[in-house]
Amino acid sequence: MAIMNFGMLAAVSSIWKPIISLLDWMNGGIGNFGWTVVVFSIMLRLLILPLDIWQKITMRKQKAKMDAIRPQLEKLQKQYANRPDILRQKQYELQKGTMNIFTSCLPMIFTLVIFTVVFQGFREYIVNYNQTIVSNLYNDVYLQFFKDNAEAISQVCGYQFMNGGEFIEGFIPSYDYIRQAKLIDELNAALVSGYTPEGWLWVKNVFMSDTWANVIPNLSNFTSTSIGGIGANLPDLAGVSYDQLMTPIINNYNKTSFWNMSRWNGYFILPVLSIATSFLSTKLQQKMQPVQMTGDEAQQKQQRMMNKIMTYLMPIILGFFAIMYSAAFAIYYFVSNFMTMITSITFNLIMKNADKKKAK
Repeated sequence: MAIMNFGMLAAVSSIWKPIISLLDWMNGGIGNFGWTVVVFSIMLRLLILPLDIWQKITMRKQKAKMDAIRPQLEKLQKQYANRPDILRQKQYELQKGTMNIFTSCLPMIFTLVIFTVVFQGFREYIVNYNQTIVSNLYNDVYLQFFKDNAEAISQVCGYQFMNGGEFIEGFIPSYDYIRQAKLIDELNAALVSGYTPEGWLWVKNVFMSDTWANVIPNLSNFTSTSIGGIGANLPDLAGVSYDQLMTPIINNYNKTSFWNMSRWNGYFILPVLSIATSFLSTKLQQKMQPVQMTGDEAQQKQQRMMNKIMTYLMPIILGFFAIMYSAAFAIYYFVSNFMTMITSITFNLIMKNADKKKAK
């Protein structure tokens, strides 16, 4: 169900607000954030599909033009093999109007822009989600436990702290009172029953990474703004600490040692799938890209080497985010790559059949 509220959303920078609002609205209807991300990713890819197809058609036309002038380029390379400056000038003149650098770079630019916006939107959503979870546990479970056990706790306090079903002004519901009243076990049971991680298929908590990560974030994970941290702010927890509130839940879900694999949050399935589909979609995209022949043979070889490095490096770099950050983001990254791959394969098949008909 939807867990955010628009008061919290108002505090988020307006640049990410549309994504966060959409995710929260969708999650309210779907009821599971993992499947919400799947639907969101498919919708996003379908939304930008016309641009994707236009870019593929444009690149195909450019590639056909480059193939047509390739014999002339190879002739120039032989003719001016010992005069690199003139060679580059002649190559540029011949390729002018054939290659559109912007169109060639568009896929990478567009991918990085979408990646940045969606990544930050997911980060903000996850921050607010986790802050809301802790706040709800405090208000709906911890404080309610005080009210339900008012008589036993008041004997420890030495005075009545309730008035008309509410705490008297200035009373701090201290965790020490519960300890002194010997109600710790009952409180722990109430906290555990009041929290259920948002799972998805094999992932136990979709807001943590699909790795050997803990299911429930500890305080360091919760507040850390470094790589892999949630970067959330602690809500007001008067009378109790994060550790006191969350430890029974952590003990119920988290691993006690690295080898306690049954309590890992995931098993690296999403990161591996993300990297694999990213690599395959990049390879498919490169097959449609025209290769610009600039410089002598050695320089062209260096360009091909750089393209090859980027083919392997980009999926690894972006896959790093799928490993270090939430499974929710890894789901988006995988589904997006998979959709891109399917689009490329379908487009190639359609164009191949069209070429066969044209040849006949």
